[in-house]
Amino acid sequence: MRERGSTRSPSDLPSRSTGPSVPSRLEDRGGRFGHGEAAGYDFSVPIGATAAEVRSVVHEYGIAHMEGFLGGERLDRLAAECRSILDEPPTWSHPEGYGLGAAVRLVRTQVDRASFPTLLDVFESPFLEEVVALHYGPGYVFAEQIYVILDIVGTQTIVQQLHYDKVQHLKLFVYLSDVGPGNGPFHCVPRSHTISAQLQADNRANGIIATDGEARVLPPEVAGRQVAVLGGAGTLILFDSDIVHRASVPTDGDRLAVRSLNFGPHSLGSRL
Repeated sequence: MRERGSTRSPSDLPSRSTGPSVPSRLEDRGGRFGHGEAAGYDFSVPIGATAAEVRSVVHEYGIAHMEGFLGGERLDRLAAECRSILDEPPTWSHPEGYGLGAAVRLVRTQVDRASFPTLLDVFESPFLEEVVALHYGPGYVFAEQIYVILDIVGTQTIVQQLHYDKVQHLKLFVYLSDVGPGNGPFHCVPRSHTISAQLQADNRANGIIATDGEARVLPPEVAGRQVAVLGGAGTLILFDSDIVHRASVPTDGDRLAVRSLNFGPHSLGSRL
């Protein structure tokens, strides 16, 4: 199932509340910089940035990081809806094995709007759609799937291995709990999306999807360039799935998050 998107003009973009302020790097929770500054990167974007500005950062670094994208009651409602999905997965949802934690995949067009209005309000945002449209151009597929994920202390899964995704797409990822160094933060290697694209250029030109093993064969120097992406609840992370990345094991507290998958017109493989 493919849903073709349409671009939105900047005048269509809704105003967004920043909600309560949160420490931009959670320095009081462990000391490591949250968006790459300690490693010489700065892929953060401020609240109020345009879709074009966000897309430009993703294009350069493979990732963009926006603190305070959601806040206040809207953030609380989204977190409550996501916990409800994990506690009692709806009949139209797709629970997935996820170690000690939990993960549920949703097809956006099947989500019950009456039961989960905030989830759809967030992931059908004209602002987010504009970013996807600018990233891919005509024929993009907007928010086809949504994943609700809970990582608990000790959770171990295959996605904690450093890799890039086999089918290239754009992930829009929201932390629904504060994520410091001990909460299983997302890790990535900024600017590595160009490396992965080069490694898979021939396969993709011939319609071949890499195996899980192939997507984990990386130049040896890449692992040493990882940064942890920290943030308060409500932080938005947008990343090109060609970026070399991994999840990490929570050691001090759980991590609740939700993300959407967005595809370009030439993405390979069946997605549903």
